[in-house]
Amino acid sequence: MSRPRLFFCDTSSVTSPALLSRYRELLEPAETARLDRFRFEKDRHSFLVSHALLRTVLSEFTGTDAASLQFAAGEHGKPYLDSTRQQSTAPLAFNLSHSGSYAAVAVRQGQAALGVDIEFHRAERRFAELSRRYFADSEVRALDAEPGHARMGRFYDIWTLKEAYLKARGTGLQLPLEDFAFAFSADRLDFNARPDLDDCPQRWRFWCARFPGEFSVALAIESEESPEPVLELRVPLGESRPTAFARIVACSR
Repeated sequence: MSRPRLFFCDTSSVTSPALLSRYRELLEPAETARLDRFRFEKDRHSFLVSHALLRTVLSEFTGTDAASLQFAAGEHGKPYLDSTRQQSTAPLAFNLSHSGSYAAVAVRQGQAALGVDIEFHRAERRFAELSRRYFADSEVRALDAEPGHARMGRFYDIWTLKEAYLKARGTGLQLPLEDFAFAFSADRLDFNARPDLDDCPQRWRFWCARFPGEFSVALAIESEESPEPVLELRVPLGESRPTAFARIVACSR
């Protein structure tokens, strides 16, 4: 089974009007309509660049022109490629996330589920209240035990892991966040879920990291192997380079 690949883009670094115009040409009418509904320019910019990143990455994997890619949605809105309209019929799992100035796209060959989430560490968020409202009791206790300066980062580590898992399963927020939990031990990551969650924790592997600018990123993969993703910094239709800029926090063993 192929290793997952994670593509990152600093959306704020893309300022060329010509390049942004080319990105808009890649979108299908439904995406363009969503783009134009954003009230603020920064949100329109983030959406445009992140979706251009997704389309250009998937174009490489499928052999289909980026503007010709056709998406469909699952029961809870998770997008997937309409395989009847692509040149490549090989199964492909992918997921998109963006927060602050960064977008992330995770891709892996095969049918196994995959989810990615990236979050900017917003100090103004009341993460202590949010954790007590949404996290499992064990996670709240572990978070409270963290030194004050480290508590916010750990909150976002957990939050991204939970979001990545939900996105991989494609259920949205229908699954209560407190029904499954993550535990950190050095660089090891353990996952547990309530028996009535209709899932087997052993079939999942997770990877969690941080990178400069105060971001947490997490990857959830339906796999018996550890994720160990290949990371790449990219500007859609522009430069691309391998990177090791992320600091791994923990991963499944």
